[in-house]
Amino acid sequence: MIKVDLSPDTITYSGNRFIKNKRHNYSAQFKAKVALAADKGDKTIAELASEFDIHPNQITQWKKQLLQLRLALSGSGNGLVQPLCS
Repeated sequence: MIKVDLSPDTITYSGNRFIKNKRHNYSAQFKAKVALAADKGDKTIAELASEFDIHPNQITQWKKQLLQLRLALSGSGNGLVQPLCS
């Protein structure tokens, strides 16, 4: 089943055609929730993408940012990722 949202706030008229607005702004809380769910590993990236209705590449990018943040916060610099809470 394909979902199509034709509400006026998601469609823009440009010249002689209608285009769908593509950019989304996600809150930091939403990004963290998705990244932590991906990091947990209970579900695949594809399952999470379907659940949260976002592209799998976006989840992978946010997960990578989470891992980089963990590394920076640990301050170890040895490449080993430490848990955020000890």
